[in-house]
Amino acid sequence: MGDFLTDKKTKKQMDREATVKHYILGFILECAYKTNVEEIFHIRRFLVSNLKIISEETFVNVLHELRSDMLLGVNLDKAYYRRMRFSIKVIPKTEKELADVTKKFYQFAKGYKNGKYISTNMSQTSYDKN
Repeated sequence: MGDFLTDKKTKKQMDREATVKHYILGFILECAYKTNVEEIFHIRRFLVSNLKIISEETFVNVLHELRSDMLLGVNLDKAYYRRMRFSIKVIPKTEKELADVTKKFYQFAKGYKNGKYISTNMSQTSYDKN
């Protein structure tokens, strides 16, 4: 019985981390499509300095790869998106910290205007109520 609960908690934690990676990739995709440097720095500061959810190196590497692939005309399909999501290294957080991070994503998205990948719908998850 104890193994079942441990496995269930582990799976829940992995699901939360996958959700956070999904949001992070959305934010970095927004940066890849933007040409305004101030907006890119604002998003980078939010992810790296404020949330401390990814390293600056991860942010730069993923952004660089996305922009390179966009210039080369790579098809940004589901498989590509999945591969990019797995390349994001999230700084380990507890379950409560991940829930707080998700709420901060929502607050940031509420104030963000004209986003292609950042919207208020993206951060409303079912586990916020749990």
